[in-house]
Amino acid sequence: MNIIIKTTIIIDAILSLTIFGFIFIFYYKAIGYHAFELNSKWNKRLEKPRLFLIASLLLLFSALIHTKYGLEKSEYNTTIFFILTFFIYFISVFIFLCFNDKRLKKFIFRQQVKQLENFGTKNKKDVITKKEVDKIYKKLNHKYFKCSLESFNSFINSKALFSEKIIWLDATGKKRNKDKTGSLTTLIEFISVAQKISPEDENYKQNIEYIINYYFKKNESESFLLQENSIYRWKGNNEDYLIELRQKFDSIISSTTL
Repeated sequence: MNIIIKTTIIIDAILSLTIFGFIFIFYYKAIGYHAFELNSKWNKRLEKPRLFLIASLLLLFSALIHTKYGLEKSEYNTTIFFILTFFIYFISVFIFLCFNDKRLKKFIFRQQVKQLENFGTKNKKDVITKKEVDKIYKKLNHKYFKCSLESFNSFINSKALFSEKIIWLDATGKKRNKDKTGSLTTLIEFISVAQKISPEDENYKQNIEYIINYYFKKNESESFLLQENSIYRWKGNNEDYLIELRQKFDSIISSTTL
């Protein structure tokens, strides 16, 4: 066995240990922190497809290794050896790319990114900086909604949602509506102000519905059910409590973007 093949075998062994060691450490820390609620960046929408991709790639990686070193010496062909080596290293690159959140998000959520780009083109507005988003988030989070800063930034700047949906908490209008849809009423007000969508806009109904379905939910497991006339019902609604809420949202959001 020549020195090149010996070196390749050593590199394969180091690479295998590195891959399995890196995966073990990554998920040991992530799951451990998540269990103790110390890691706010743990994202089920990203981790589930990441685990699936890594498992598939590891299966292929292991199969290539087994095939490569399972050949009988009498059948050992140098050409096959180096072809399999190439594919092993090629798969290894993809395994490590699975831990690059930025690239993985673009791959997994590419369709959502495309939809948001189309939506953003139709509804252009000024981008709010990270510092401004953080100020708004601190004032409103756990009072009107509950979510990660990443999710809120995605909503406020009309970007693709890579984290969990925003849970809308405020229900100040519930007692004022016979159908008990107050939480949806106040959410519409919040979206209209935050996204600068006027009830007079031609696509007001479609825009509000799209944003609610894409970014928001009522609780951990339930989404908002939008009836056919649910958006128009509150279009131009000028009840005192909604006017006050509208002004409050506008004050909080506008004061950070001056």
